[in-house]
Amino acid sequence: MRFRTKFCRIEIETMLIFIILTSIMSNTLFKFLYYFFACYLFILFHELMHILVGSILNKKLVRIKFSISGIFASFEKEKYIIDKGVYVKNILIYISGPISNLILAYIFSDNTMISEINIFLAILNFLPLFPLDGYNILFNVLKLFCTQKYINKIINNIEYIFIILVLFVSIYQIKEYYNFSLIIFCIYLLVLKINKNKS
Repeated sequence: MRFRTKFCRIEIETMLIFIILTSIMSNTLFKFLYYFFACYLFILFHELMHILVGSILNKKLVRIKFSISGIFASFEKEKYIIDKGVYVKNILIYISGPISNLILAYIFSDNTMISEINIFLAILNFLPLFPLDGYNILFNVLKLFCTQKYINKIINNIEYIFIILVLFVSIYQIKEYYNFSLIIFCIYLLVLKINKNKS
């Protein structure tokens, strides 16, 4: 579902609408997806912080997408960048999301579940893997100091190192806790990376 507001374009994945509606009608399904909905609220707060900092820095919000995998805010990209201050603004926007999760973790430090979820979201988003905040922070930091020729090589090497590390952690998670969430997330990131390379 897509619609336009005076602020930006909003996209909502059909599957997400279906999950929300069925969860409202089924108490059992809602209990099963409780942690999913809790994470989704923290991800919403994370994206709202990106939007707030972006608006403070006069970046035009273009799109907000709500999907099963999360919420994504997209800002207008500058066609011609002369001032390196643009990269600093981008870094501040991208870093604000994970920091907002750390702030929530601190505020709710008495609640183990909320605190741990937000610490996990912050760490996850600081990873330099496309399309996470860490990737965009690294990309903009490199833009300040390197030419485009070296940026792609550096980012690709760092991404491969981190995807291997995350795969090892996900294998440990499966072995110790029978939890497949991180390996599913890794596959999702790899699909996004492949699609990005094709376009």
